[in-house]
Amino acid sequence: HVGRNLTEAEWNHGDNDAAIYEVNMEGVAGDKAKLGRGAMPPHKASLGSERVYQVMAWLASNNQSLKKLK
Repeated sequence: HVGRNLTEAEWNHGDNDAAIYEVNMEGVAGDKAKLGRGAMPPHKASLGSERVYQVMAWLASNNQSLKKLK
């Protein structure tokens, strides 16, 4: 199963840096998934913090709807 398009403006589990970091590090349990999209595994062990930040940098440069916390 391929995940959703991360360049769309719709965010299911938060649209800011802190929420995106948390979702990527901790994942989303199946019972917390929205719109029947299914679970997302945590990437804390597989990617680690530095690579999650790299993913977030890519997201920020490719999706203007991601809000930066001030």
